[in-house]
Amino acid sequence: MINGFEKGSTGSITIPTTERLNISTNDYIVEGIVDDEFDLSTLQEKYQIFKVVSVDDNRKGKLQHYKIGVTE
Repeated sequence: MINGFEKGSTGSITIPTTERLNISTNDYIVEGIVDDEFDLSTLQEKYQIFKVVSVDDNRKGKLQHYKIGVTE
């Protein structure tokens, strides 16, 4: 714990696409295909959940993609 904050796991997810995605900070990304209704606490028990902390729209040039900064 540093200055009252516990260090959490962070990372990034790259989504290759030319389409516009409706993703913003404070959204959640769930690993895998989810058929359940959205209830965060229930989903956290069954799936790995990531909270979106940044969104970079890199749909320019040859390697068009979104780079999503996440934390667990």
